[in-house]
Amino acid sequence: MSRAERARSRMVPTRRASFRTRPVPVLALCALVGCGDSGSKPDTAPTFGTATIADKTYVRGEPIPTETLPAATGGDGPLTYLILPDLPDGIRFEPATRVLSGTPTAGQPATSYEYVARESNEFDPESATLRFSIEVVVPLPEASIAGSATEMNEWEDRTGIAVTVTLDPAPEEATTVALASTGTATLGGDFDLGDPGDAPELTVAAGSASATATVRPIRDLEEEGDETIVLAVQSVRGTDVDDGATVEIAIRDAGAPDLGDTGIGDVDGTGFAFLVGEMFESFGPDAVEFDVWIINVGDAASSATSAYVVAKSSPETEDGVRASPADVPVPALEPGDTFETAFAVSLADLAAGANVYFDLRVDAVPEEPEVPEGEEAYGACGGPRTQRACSDLHIAGTGEVRTTCPAFSRTTRLGAAEDPLFVHQWALSNTGQTAFARMAGVAGEDLRMAVALADGPTGSGVQVAVVDSGLEICHPDLAANVEPGASHNFAAAFRHGASTTDPFSPRLTLGDHGTSVAGIIAAVGDNGIGLRGVAPRARLRGFNLLESQDDAGTDPDAVEIAALGMSSESPRSDDVDIFNMSYGGGEGGVDAGADLVAAFRTGTETLRPHQDGEGARGALYVRAAGNAFEECAFPTGEARVDSLHLENELGCVDANAEGAQNIPYLVVVGAFGADGRRAAYSSTGSNLWAVAPADGSRDLPGVVTTDQAGLDRGYVLSGFEPLAAGHLENPDGDYMASFGGTSAAAPMAAGAIALLLEARPELTWRDVKHVIAKTARRLEPDLPPVRVAFGGKPAVLRHPWITNAAGYGFHNWFGFGAIDVDRALEMARTIEPDGLGAFAESEPHRAETALAIPDHDGAGVSSRQSVDGLPAGADIEAVQLRVEIDHPDPGELGFELVSPSGTRSVLNPVFNRAFAGWSGEDLDWTVLSNAFYGEPPEGEWEFKVIDVWEGNTGTLEAWSLVFYTGEHP
Repeated sequence: MSRAERARSRMVPTRRASFRTRPVPVLALCALVGCGDSGSKPDTAPTFGTATIADKTYVRGEPIPTETLPAATGGDGPLTYLILPDLPDGIRFEPATRVLSGTPTAGQPATSYEYVARESNEFDPESATLRFSIEVVVPLPEASIAGSATEMNEWEDRTGIAVTVTLDPAPEEATTVALASTGTATLGGDFDLGDPGDAPELTVAAGSASATATVRPIRDLEEEGDETIVLAVQSVRGTDVDDGATVEIAIRDAGAPDLGDTGIGDVDGTGFAFLVGEMFESFGPDAVEFDVWIINVGDAASSATSAYVVAKSSPETEDGVRASPADVPVPALEPGDTFETAFAVSLADLAAGANVYFDLRVDAVPEEPEVPEGEEAYGACGGPRTQRACSDLHIAGTGEVRTTCPAFSRTTRLGAAEDPLFVHQWALSNTGQTAFARMAGVAGEDLRMAVALADGPTGSGVQVAVVDSGLEICHPDLAANVEPGASHNFAAAFRHGASTTDPFSPRLTLGDHGTSVAGIIAAVGDNGIGLRGVAPRARLRGFNLLESQDDAGTDPDAVEIAALGMSSESPRSDDVDIFNMSYGGGEGGVDAGADLVAAFRTGTETLRPHQDGEGARGALYVRAAGNAFEECAFPTGEARVDSLHLENELGCVDANAEGAQNIPYLVVVGAFGADGRRAAYSSTGSNLWAVAPADGSRDLPGVVTTDQAGLDRGYVLSGFEPLAAGHLENPDGDYMASFGGTSAAAPMAAGAIALLLEARPELTWRDVKHVIAKTARRLEPDLPPVRVAFGGKPAVLRHPWITNAAGYGFHNWFGFGAIDVDRALEMARTIEPDGLGAFAESEPHRAETALAIPDHDGAGVSSRQSVDGLPAGADIEAVQLRVEIDHPDPGELGFELVSPSGTRSVLNPVFNRAFAGWSGEDLDWTVLSNAFYGEPPEGEWEFKVIDVWEGNTGTLEAWSLVFYTGEHP
């Protein structure tokens, strides 16, 4: 019903017809309701005709041009004008005059408005509408640009040059400023602006006046001359500007490094032969006998020469008693050939009650090229021209070789007194003490175990095997924690009077590595002497594996497997909870033996059985990552990585050089110093799990631990030991303050794990690794990436700290970070043991590629493969990458793996000196990364190989991925 109809209905009487009505004049009624005769005014709607209103763009704070909006025509009566919705703040519309005016006071995106002309007919008003938009833009501030310096060296990319853009006035909302780059240097090829891959733009935060980005050069190996970068403001908030202001930066070219004539991995290209001696001693009641191997590890045939053994009174002395025979002819040897012989020294010819040092010496041949200084074979203890192998032993006062641990008399009061050297144990409680060093540490850079030190646990009931060189089971600060009869001496059969349950090391007078490792784990706490271990009530046993490796007639692989949990007697190792392995060494391209891998797998599946007999929790295998980060010149003096100025960033020998460290069953541990920084020597790699305290440098504190007991043996006899024998705080010579290396970091971790296992005995080996990964803390969190261009194409050689798709932080220098004991204990007490789902190993996912690897090319070659078919809900615990590559020098290659979630991991760094001396055969090698922990495995994986050095070419034949997974809560 229309308004007119409704109006008429109100005028129609509603009373019944029986009532009389008053007549209404016809003209009056027509005036009210309209009669529609041909003489009445027509009903017309308003219209704007062809008029339009242009869209408006105004500037905040500036008066808008006053504008009279169009008038409409038509309509039944006067027209009224309005604009819908409300206009922006500060803009007015006057309906009577149709004038739009004012000054906008706030920014506004383009918004649609209706300009309406409406007639005054109160019964059925009609209207006309024009539509337009209004945008209120914030005025562009004036932009200026400035740099903190005008030049930089191509290789100085750690700090870079700060470039600052300033806006005036400061914007009220976040504002994007795009930069233009000109000059001879190219963005992304010669330099980065911000992080690698960032766009050339900055964002000035709301209320801030400026933003800064860092210009860093991208290093390369090219002789290309100096280059220039010219930066200018291109646009502000998407609007082009040109104020003429620029920043000009010069990049000074470092030129091409001189790497000499040999290749990256070539060790033996200098044309001379190395003759390396190895010795194994056996002790009878009257003599010391030496089995000797002399090996040519050079690349040329050696001339015939002679060898002899000298027994002397100090390591520095040249003269001494010659063993019998006095000289042994050594025949000419082809590269790789070995000559075996034997010597003997009568104990009657040696001083009783003294240390004796032995040299095996191989005479150089004058007509052969001289061995350059610094290029002696690894492990030799002589200078150039004469290759030596060394040994030492202690002759007891009776004139015999002591082969069992003697009793020591020290006053101890177990549980009644503090440990006097504890104040120097910065690794347990770093208060900034010097601990006998020249420099103090940084307070708090330790195992973060203040709560555990105060309230426990102490490792009680946890069995730890020190698989090492030996163990002084009678040491005054270890004996109470040593399990009676549980240790094993693998060399007992070759040492007169030795005990099979006493791994005493008679030949190590200058320190027994295993004894010092054991003190870090479980030196007895609160007994009034010495110091305390990380787990001062854990149970210790020693397996002198490293003494057995050279034993004639033994199988080193079988001995190692027996020492790692696969034996129930001689040694008894199958009831051990934690195995500490502070040893290693290897070469790239060599996988762990199948038997050793099977032993680790079996140990994690069957050892530490559950108390109810159902299944097992698995042993923990803790291994030192290695100390080869700085071994750039090993084994030749031609240092290559340091010639490229990369030695402090990539290191020289990666932790993946040891095949056993590329399997998922180990906890591989690196080292950090008392300053909270990576220890300079600590090997790095994608296979690290965590880091723990150890010595950082000679100026920083070393690790205070147990030494061989007594004043006549041990590391305390060395000239640089600050806690020397007879020191006021070391009167009996039982302790040292300079132990270090990842050999010290691994037992720190083993002791921490012992605390976890006492607190929650039902934790599985995977639970423990999970807890460490969850609770570790980042060190050096601002480490930048390392980026170098090869053939003009940049490659990231080391990533910064990454956070993977599962939320875990990871860095190749630190694994998941530094072990935090108190946080780990807190988490261990709350998690559900064995809650990570079934541990599964996938079948290999293999891609056959036959892709040529571009020579000297930072972009490299990439291959992708899709992974599926894994258990639903699977979460990665480790990824193994197997590469099949035909290339004469793998030291030129770098490997990077990218997960479906986008996480990137460098599994093999370029210039990895683990490939020194590569023989040229095809590379078939397995490496491991922990960087993808917790991520889903299914999806597309990318594998990238780069070849960074000119002259050798190769092919990526195939690559495979094996996933170790669980199902994480």
